[in-house]
Amino acid sequence: MEKGGIPVAGIMDADELEDYLELQDSKVQRFIEKSHQEYLTGKSRPAEELLAELKKGGCPGRAF
Repeated sequence: MEKGGIPVAGIMDADELEDYLELQDSKVQRFIEKSHQEYLTGKSRPAEELLAELKKGGCPGRAF
């Protein structure tokens, strides 16, 4: 929807709205930034490795 050629409203589904609202939360923004920094410093692993561990019944990141 436009007013004078300027967008003033839009339509999005509930999932998109939820994602948008979460990204407005400063806690979520800090978590994303921290996770991104960890990724950049090599503190990540391939998803295939994690999924293989989960299929074996392992609990990644936990020592029992």
